[in-house]
Amino acid sequence: LDEKSDKQYAENYTRPSSRNSASATTPLSGNSSRRGSGDTSSLVDPDTSLSELRDIYDLKDQIQDVEGRYMQGLKELKVSGPILQPKHAISESLSEVEEKYKKAMVSNAQLDNEKNNLIYQVDTLKDVIEEQEEQMAEFYRENEEKSKELERQKHMCSVLQHKMDELKEGLRQRDELI
Repeated sequence: LDEKSDKQYAENYTRPSSRNSASATTPLSGNSSRRGSGDTSSLVDPDTSLSELRDIYDLKDQIQDVEGRYMQGLKELKVSGPILQPKHAISESLSEVEEKYKKAMVSNAQLDNEKNNLIYQVDTLKDVIEEQEEQMAEFYRENEEKSKELERQKHMCSVLQHKMDELKEGLRQRDELI
């Protein structure tokens, strides 16, 4: 293992903490971009989504721990060299660590996809709530207008009923006089 490949690996495969990365701190507001499958038939409870996001962040931290141990193992292998361990043991250990690292990266990619899907679902739910609130406000306004119109109609009916009663009384009096 030479120093140049170690540095190149460190630059290509190490990242800052997932809790501090820009993608991990993306707010769950309507301003975030929408990503995911677009399938809204499997909308998830927002509390469950937040719990799953916490799990995703924990798994990212575990991946970083594995990366750190991998890098530390590379450094230790470089320092100890073949003096303390046989060459085949080093390559076996390295291949095991690389395999674990690959599995962790695949898991990380799957979790990122799942997180993006959950963010999309949360955004979709927010949009649905906003639309329903607007619809409810419109229904309330229409209800107020119709209630006022009903009151006007009732008043008009009452006035007309009173006039009709007066006219009937006038007709009755006229008939009595004739």
